[in-house]
Amino acid sequence: MKKHMLFITAAALGISMITGCGKTAQVPDQQEDVYIEEDDHDQNEDPEEYQEEDTDDDKGEKSGAGASKLCFSSEDVNGNPVNTADIFAKNKITVVNMWASWCGPCVGELPELDNMNKELKEKGCGVVGFLMDGEDPSGLADAKDTLEDVGASYQNIICAESVGDEVGLEAYPTTFFVDSNGKILGDPIVGAQPDEYLRTVEKLLSDM
Repeated sequence: MKKHMLFITAAALGISMITGCGKTAQVPDQQEDVYIEEDDHDQNEDPEEYQEEDTDDDKGEKSGAGASKLCFSSEDVNGNPVNTADIFAKNKITVVNMWASWCGPCVGELPELDNMNKELKEKGCGVVGFLMDGEDPSGLADAKDTLEDVGASYQNIICAESVGDEVGLEAYPTTFFVDSNGKILGDPIVGAQPDEYLRTVEKLLSDM
C-alpha cells in the first residue's frame, strides 16, 4: 500500500473526543493529533466512482439477500482462506473494524475489541477486523506482531483497498455493522469509539 504520511494537528472528523487516521488530505476544524494519508486517486476524479452502489447483478454474486461490498473472499492474517459472508452468516450482527497497522488509534483499541468480541459472543454477535494494509508484506508483518503483542484473538482478514473505496472509507479506524446476510446496517462509526460500538449493537439487536 503506497502511503505519504504527514503528522499534523487536525480535527477528529467533527466528532468530539475521537482520534482517527485520515485516508484523505482534508483537514477539519477542531484541534486533534491525527495521521493523514494522502489519497493516490486523482483529486479531480468524481468521488462517486469510488462509492458506487451495488447493482442487482453484483448482489446476486454474493451470499445473502442484500449482501454488501463487505462480502468477499480473502485470507486471514495467518494465511487461512476465508469468505466474509460465511462469517456474517454465523452472527446476528458483526462489528467490522477497518484498520491499518500504522494507525495509532486503531492499534490502541485492539484490546477493547478483543474483549468486546468475547462479550458479544454471548449475544450471538461478534467482531472481525479488516486489515487494510495487509496486502503490503510489511504491513501484514507489523499487524501480526501487534495482534500478538496485545493478545487479540478475534479474526482479522486481509482486505483489499478497493473494498474500502467501494464503501466510502475515508479514515481509520472506521467500523461498520453487518447483519447475517452481509447487509450493512445504518451508518459506520469513524474513529476509535469502542463504547459506541457496543451501544450501536445493543440498539440494532433491540430493533430486530
